[in-house]
Amino acid sequence: MKQGPQHWKLNQLCSAFLAAGLVLQICPAWAQTDTGIGSNGMSGADGAAGNPGSAGGNGNAGGSATAKAGFPVNNDTANSATATGGSGGNGGNGGAGNPPGSNGGKGGSGGNGGNATAQASTSISSYAEANVTANATGGNGGNGGLGGSASGEGGEGAGGNGGNGGTAVIGAVAESSGGYLVLDGTATGGNGGDSFGTGVAGSGGAVILGVSPNTALDGNALITAKVTGTANGGNGGNAQGAGIGGNGASVSLTDKVSGDTADILRLTQTAHGGNAGGSHGGVAGLAGSANSSLSRNTSSKSLQIYSNAQGGDGGYLLNAVSGVAGAGADATTTVNGINTAVGNNSDTDAGSNATGGHGGDSNNQRNGGAGGKAQNNTAAAGDSAHAGGEAIGGNGGDSYGGSGGSGGSASSVSSAVGTTDADANGYATGGNGGSNRAENGTGGVGGAASSSANAVATHNNSQISADTTAYGGHGGASYANGNGGNGGNGGTATTTTSAKGAGSGPLQVQTSAWGGDGGTGQGLGNKGGAGGTASAQASGTSTGNGDVAVTLDQRGGKGGWGYLGADGGVGGDSIADNLVSGSTGGALNLTQYAKGGDGGNVSSIIFALGVGIENHPAGQAGSGGQAKSVLNNVDDGTGMVTGKSSAEGGAGGLASAAGNGNGGNGGDANAEIALIHGGSVNASAVAIGGNGGDPIPVSPVTAVWRA
Repeated sequence: MKQGPQHWKLNQLCSAFLAAGLVLQICPAWAQTDTGIGSNGMSGADGAAGNPGSAGGNGNAGGSATAKAGFPVNNDTANSATATGGSGGNGGNGGAGNPPGSNGGKGGSGGNGGNATAQASTSISSYAEANVTANATGGNGGNGGLGGSASGEGGEGAGGNGGNGGTAVIGAVAESSGGYLVLDGTATGGNGGDSFGTGVAGSGGAVILGVSPNTALDGNALITAKVTGTANGGNGGNAQGAGIGGNGASVSLTDKVSGDTADILRLTQTAHGGNAGGSHGGVAGLAGSANSSLSRNTSSKSLQIYSNAQGGDGGYLLNAVSGVAGAGADATTTVNGINTAVGNNSDTDAGSNATGGHGGDSNNQRNGGAGGKAQNNTAAAGDSAHAGGEAIGGNGGDSYGGSGGSGGSASSVSSAVGTTDADANGYATGGNGGSNRAENGTGGVGGAASSSANAVATHNNSQISADTTAYGGHGGASYANGNGGNGGNGGTATTTTSAKGAGSGPLQVQTSAWGGDGGTGQGLGNKGGAGGTASAQASGTSTGNGDVAVTLDQRGGKGGWGYLGADGGVGGDSIADNLVSGSTGGALNLTQYAKGGDGGNVSSIIFALGVGIENHPAGQAGSGGQAKSVLNNVDDGTGMVTGKSSAEGGAGGLASAAGNGNGGNGGDANAEIALIHGGSVNASAVAIGGNGGDPIPVSPVTAVWRA
């Protein structure tokens, strides 16, 4: 709704009453909405029959769309702009060849999708909540036309190219000098059109956050400002014939959302790369990568800052005689939140999430695409600081007759520096390897996972914690009958975790690193994948007399099963040699646990519809992984020290239910502990050897403890 001078006076009056704690029925909530829709492009005309057939006409481009709400700047409390570009027209089909022996005509190209631009703004002084929204979606590209049919000995006409998706642009600014503010913007690129024959499919549309005069999504408020920006790259079109799939649009954002307030400031920025188009016999397109980097240095009661990114999925590849399916795209996030406000329970909460794209699937003995990598880096600083990051690698694509794609790696780094409190945590999971579902292929390797976290606080009574988790991706399976194939190895897992304090407050450090499980192998001469290894480190230090607890859990992955004559995979080893440490003038508790992965079982029986069918003798079951835990710590503190070092060998794999396979050996275990401390000490070491798979006996156990 357009406002005039009478509205401005009424708003001023309402602001005065609201500031005095009074609420009046006459206080309005003005709103302006603008919607722009581009017209769709016309399709190209079909070609006429002839010698050769005539080409189909090209589709027209979709119309552009523009929407503006709150321009010039007004004081509406809710302004919304939505723009949608028109779709491109499809290409016309090529004319048929006529008379006999004539070639068909070329199909026309699809038209490009229309661009879309949305802008919104407001500036209010009342206590009411201000809402500003800007959404733009690019038009989809048109599909290419079919090539004309041949007559007799003639050749079929070439298929047409797909049109590109339209670009989406958004921009928004808002100010609420008297109250709350919510600003939200989303830009989505149009999808590329499909192609036919040997044509090239259209690429996904680009996205842009920020349009002149709005250089970013920016919101300023007296009490609370919430600003959210999302950019979705367009997907590439598919090549329906032996052409080239369209590329997904990459997205890269750096500080495209911003805001300011003395109270609560919440900023969220998200980037999604577009998926790649697949191909039926040609080449898959490229997936769009995603990068989101967001930083803010402010003085607010609460700073909440989040950055997210997801890579596009790789394109499929079907019925091709060469090449591999498309790889998933990488995702990277960075967030750095600094809040200089002191006291009044001020805090900083920083978070990031990165997810790699999945690899494309394939058949015809072509390999599946690799999963995309994921990487994040999260930092928080303030009176009370929390930093949390998560990274998830993309899964590898499946294959029918080739190798499954490898899982994408994942890396998460978190750091929190606080005055009163600090909390840092990191989570990383490697992508799973793709499976093979036809004869002679292998499973993909699981992706590696790495996570680190560091927390530091300086106040006399600070509460400090650091926590990390890393899971290696599972290896892909090979399910095919006949010759079958090997299972993929599980991915490795690595963590590094530390915390430091200066006062009497408690300090806690926890870390878990688990190697990924191996994939199933099948067929004589093959084997299940090996379990991934794990490596973790953890330390906690208090220069005051705060209680310190440090816990480490490190496990090797399980070996993959072996079916129909394949051997079971070996379990991953877990060697923890002085990976836990701590120091304080108060109570100290150290715990270190290492476990070897279980060996893979073997079986000659495949169950189909509940009926067991025995085809081959079972292979050798996998051995359990070894486990070793050695914990030595020297500390001159005077508080009570408790330490426990534990090791558990992995169990050997079990033999077939039919009784014709060999069980695997259990993994050895060794545990030691030696603590030197100025105060009282309570130390223990426990070692448990892994059970052997029937009929293998339990392996030896050694345990040594000193205090």
